[in-house]
Amino acid sequence: MQHVNNLLPNSQGQLPVSGRPVVSEQRQPNDDQRAALDAMRKTVDAVFNTLKAFYTSHTTSMRTPEIEAEIKKQWAHELIRGNVNPEMLRVGVNRAKRYATEDKYTKWPVVAEFIIWCYGLPSADDAYREAVDNSHDIVAWRPSHPAVYLAGKTVSWHRLRRSDTDAGQRAYKREYAKLCDDVIRGEQLEVSKPNLIEQKKLTASERAELKQLGRSRVGDLKALLGRG
Repeated sequence: MQHVNNLLPNSQGQLPVSGRPVVSEQRQPNDDQRAALDAMRKTVDAVFNTLKAFYTSHTTSMRTPEIEAEIKKQWAHELIRGNVNPEMLRVGVNRAKRYATEDKYTKWPVVAEFIIWCYGLPSADDAYREAVDNSHDIVAWRPSHPAVYLAGKTVSWHRLRRSDTDAGQRAYKREYAKLCDDVIRGEQLEVSKPNLIEQKKLTASERAELKQLGRSRVGDLKALLGRG
C-alpha cells in the first residue's frame, strides 16, 4: 500500500485521480480477486450513497459520472489493499459522518483519510489538537489511539507546547502519518505509561505561565463565590 501522504490531496486540494494513477499496475487478477473486487465495488457504492447525504459538496470533487467512477475504482482497490473489513468500514463511515456533522470536514474525504478512520485513528487535525491539549498532563492522559501519543512523544512535548505552533504542527503531522502507515501495515503500537520525570519537564516560562493561570482561575472562583 502506498504511503498515506501519496494519497492525500495536493497543495491545490485536488484529488490524485488524474495524471499518474494511484493504484499501481498489477497482473490480471484471478477469479477470487475479481470476486473480491466486485464485492468491494458494491460496498463502495453503498458507502458513497451514505456519505453523499453528509457531504453535500461532493459534486465539487466528483463533477462528472466518469470522475466519480474513477474515484470509486480507486477506493475499492485501496480498501482491499488496506485489508479493510466490513466492521472497519462501519467505523470509518461513522467517523466520516461525525466529522461532517461537526463541520470538521466539508470536502469529500480521500481514500487515505477514510482508511485511517477505518482503523480507528482520528484525523491528523484531531490527533494534533488532542496531543497539544494533553501535553501538560501526559500522565493522566488516556490517548484515543497510541499513534496520537507516540507522534507527540517523538516530536517532544516541549515542542508542542511552544508558541511556534506551525512548526510543531507540521512536525507532528509528519510523524503521525508515519505511524498511521505502521498501523495499516499491521504493526501493534503500544504506549508505555510516562513517569513523573517526563511529565515535569517544563521550562521556567511555562511554569510561570501555568502558575499565573492557576492564580487567575482561583480568583475567578472566589469572585463567583462572592469571596473576592
